[in-house]
Amino acid sequence: MSVRNTILALIKSHRMDNFTLSELKVHCKDSVRSKSKNHFNSLIYKTLWVMEKKFFLTSVQNSVSSNEKIYSLTEKGFQLLEAIEMVEEPSQETAKSQNSFESLSHRISDYSVSLAEASAEAQEYQDLSLKWPESKGFLEERYIEAKSRAAHFKGRLTAAENFLRERSDETSPMAS
Repeated sequence: MSVRNTILALIKSHRMDNFTLSELKVHCKDSVRSKSKNHFNSLIYKTLWVMEKKFFLTSVQNSVSSNEKIYSLTEKGFQLLEAIEMVEEPSQETAKSQNSFESLSHRISDYSVSLAEASAEAQEYQDLSLKWPESKGFLEERYIEAKSRAAHFKGRLTAAENFLRERSDETSPMAS
């Protein structure tokens, strides 16, 4: 199960109408596999960030802790959750095929994290160059490097996702 789907399942099972990143991490710790604590934190944050950008989640600043957001599912998020629930458990044949794609799913997750990190790094260099224009040359070089890495990971991510989507379409019951 993808990190996004795991998060959606946890939101539903724990009835998390409004939640913070730290609350979600507590529930995810046994459900999301990662290489390290930093990788785990990046996976969860990146997944929330992507879900918010795709309008599955919305967030507001926490009035109690100003450096923390409170997330909640949007109508589009609830629709996604319903769509995921409608998908049947894989058959034994499908399970074998699914296992062969598991490592690709993990690579997709890694690419997503790397893309989010490179994009955030590029944005930070851009912000810094506005505050310190005298360092613009140095910062612009770093910005271009980070944007290049982001484009690299976006390309890898897109290719892997397209491959999985195509394979999924081929094996779905509606494709026959």
